[in-house]
Amino acid sequence: MASMKSNMAKFLLKNSHYFMGQMEKGKIDENTSIEETRAVSEKFAQRMEQMSWMTKITRLATGIRVEPEQIYHLYGEWILPAHSSKDQVMLYLHGGGYVFGSCNTYRSFMTKLVKESSVTALIINYRLAPEHPFPAAVDDAAFTYQWLLSRGVHPKNIVLAGDSAGGGLVLATMLALKDRQISLPKAAVVMSPWTDLTFSGESVQTKKDVEHFIPEGCIETFGGYYTKGSNPATPYASPLFGALEDLPPIMIHVGEDEILLDDSVRFHQKAIRAGVDCQIKIWPGMFHCFPLMAPAFPEAVQGLREMAAFVAKHIYG
Repeated sequence: MASMKSNMAKFLLKNSHYFMGQMEKGKIDENTSIEETRAVSEKFAQRMEQMSWMTKITRLATGIRVEPEQIYHLYGEWILPAHSSKDQVMLYLHGGGYVFGSCNTYRSFMTKLVKESSVTALIINYRLAPEHPFPAAVDDAAFTYQWLLSRGVHPKNIVLAGDSAGGGLVLATMLALKDRQISLPKAAVVMSPWTDLTFSGESVQTKKDVEHFIPEGCIETFGGYYTKGSNPATPYASPLFGALEDLPPIMIHVGEDEILLDDSVRFHQKAIRAGVDCQIKIWPGMFHCFPLMAPAFPEAVQGLREMAAFVAKHIYG
């Protein structure tokens, strides 16, 4: 049973339009202005920071430092625990439908994940659609991984991590690295990964009445922006349709009440058939990418800790 605090978070998400002064929930489609939508997202984030119970979510973890890093055309940030090095790295790819997200919006969460795991993280601002459609994000993620290798970081000392679109990007990037015969990372952990940009999973329809995190029309519109001019079923866009053999260990966390549930379930099933050490945890009553809200409610805290433990196990174990 979901905790009272998680139910409060779901209520907030369900009624977020009221906090924005809107009487009805917005719908995202091809007529929606990306600039305006990004501005609304920033405004919502600011409102969240003003709510006393949300300050725990937006506050940076203590004892963690942040260092900027320019990786040629990409801006990135190192998130460093005390007494850490840059020789053992969690490369994190943020979510946001391939349209939103940045080091800035994920900095707080990353400090918490790093503090729990004691593993140095690198997060990057990969290029976003619609300005930079597929395969820009995959190219940037693979480029950053190879940049780490060029600095002497061994593949066995790298774990990939990500959420939502970033989770799908983690999986797609490993397929691209495998095809390019580049040594793969030690492991990968993803939450609510977007693995199917053709939207063929049943949960896209069966869970839409309980999905409160992803706005109506979001995945169809953003997916169209990202795959514009490309086949959405290509494995680097939709890793569900890739050849998954020989991938490293993967951990998936996903909420029971989200439209992308089948993106995780079907990927897990296919990975197991391909002989991959792939684990999945389906969280009852939880919504899309709920660990991002740690420490607001117990399930988010536990999800964060389990992700961190997986990373630490494969880096230090």
